[in-house]
Amino acid sequence: MDEKKRKGRRIPVLNSMEKTRDTRFLKNYTLNYTNKEGGEKIYETVSNFDYNHPEELGERPSGVVVVGYCGDKLLLCREFRMGVNHFVYNLPAGHIDEGEDVEACARRELYEETGLSISEVKKVLPPSYAAPDLSDSSAWVVFAEVEGEISDHTEADEWIQPDFYDREEVSALLSKERFSGRAQMVTYFFLRSSKMEGDMTEMTKITDKKIAVVGVGGVGGYLAGMLGKTCPHLTVVARGNRKESIQKCGLRLHSEDKGEICIRPETVVEGSALSEQDYIFICVKNYSLEQVCREISEAVADHTVVIPVMNGVNPGERARKYLGNGTVVDSLIYIVAFANEDFSVTQQGAPARLCVGVQDGDAEEKAAVDEVRKLLQAADIDCMATADIQVEIWRKYILNCAYNVATAYYDNTIGQLREDGRKAEEYEMLVREAGKVALAKKVAILPEHLEEIINKFRYEHAYEATSSLQRDIRAGRKTELDVFSGYLVREAGKYGIPVPVSEKMYLGLKKIVAKQNEKS
Repeated sequence: MDEKKRKGRRIPVLNSMEKTRDTRFLKNYTLNYTNKEGGEKIYETVSNFDYNHPEELGERPSGVVVVGYCGDKLLLCREFRMGVNHFVYNLPAGHIDEGEDVEACARRELYEETGLSISEVKKVLPPSYAAPDLSDSSAWVVFAEVEGEISDHTEADEWIQPDFYDREEVSALLSKERFSGRAQMVTYFFLRSSKMEGDMTEMTKITDKKIAVVGVGGVGGYLAGMLGKTCPHLTVVARGNRKESIQKCGLRLHSEDKGEICIRPETVVEGSALSEQDYIFICVKNYSLEQVCREISEAVADHTVVIPVMNGVNPGERARKYLGNGTVVDSLIYIVAFANEDFSVTQQGAPARLCVGVQDGDAEEKAAVDEVRKLLQAADIDCMATADIQVEIWRKYILNCAYNVATAYYDNTIGQLREDGRKAEEYEMLVREAGKVALAKKVAILPEHLEEIINKFRYEHAYEATSSLQRDIRAGRKTELDVFSGYLVREAGKYGIPVPVSEKMYLGLKKIVAKQNEKS
């Protein structure tokens, strides 16, 4: 694409929405967008939900789909769908009730449509959209072994004929029958794959490893809670009252995405007592990394894979230096999560998303990256692997250079920053200054990456959102100011890049922190 044209492109922006029709199950909305060239675009969509604000659109999953199998046969439902006036092969599915968790919904819908029950849930994928060009309807996908006798429990307006099909039978169906899009894809890959049980055996081999999570605040607590559901040999590294609480009550995760989770790790130890592990996730503040690496060094063998899940651009590089053993995989995570006073952990908002990789990695490092990806996905954690991990790390770092620094400097919420024209302009300058430093360091940041970060600030981040740096300064705790701002200012000086807004806010925040330290 021509460079001038690419720089002129913008992410479409939803300005307003109006409900035009309201029925029991469906709501019609007219959406007013600004398109990539700055023009107006009127769009129509359908939803199951009543919305009051544009930013709510697309954020609420509406149901569950069940991919059920018994032995080496796939469960499919032949349904008459009034919307298309045809019989269609589909998967058991339905709307999730208020207060109902995903697994309970899957069990209920499966029984109502087929009479079958779930014997074991194997995997739950995060919500995906069914027809995003027409509707924001989305559903979790539950993979499960099912059992029982097929029976009819449907309502008068439903016509559903469930049955189990082997690969020869689904091959015939695919060639001549109508399918829903999701069911067609599942059926095709069922036909092409080896036995599903074989896939699950491979997953079991991955999760039956010795895994440790070091640091169980917001990020570490979320990872430990999710890994603990799947991995029997999980060790949590904690100390003091937190350690005692986890030993006594388990690790409790309150997740808007995954529901209420309580796991009991196989062991809970302090870092110096950690035994040799296969995988170690380090989830601590940057200023603690060196000390933590010294404490856990005996647990890192040649085969151990270490994954620092931390802020900043160089925790992986530093971990390699401090440990000198094992394989270090770089990572980043998008998540809103925090530890509570009772040592439970709360995750809010969109599902957590991880990215892992090793820049210019060798064959052994690439294999380790793939292992980590499979492990996290087996634990129902959204994770992708990338060859250019530095681009992804810097995309998040640039966001934090603005998000954390501006909220902390003015002690404002994101919404308050947005409402003030001068502060909003400074926020955008922070983004662009950090982007210039990334380019000077030969990181392939594109103009659209910066525009995406700015658009999130303008239109997506919650009005009341605050940052970890802001909360730490408010509470008088030790901060990661040097990670979010000091590092950037020093690197800018090294490359001769002017960053006046970043420098002003860094120096101002340094003074605030210094005064707090004097008082303490």
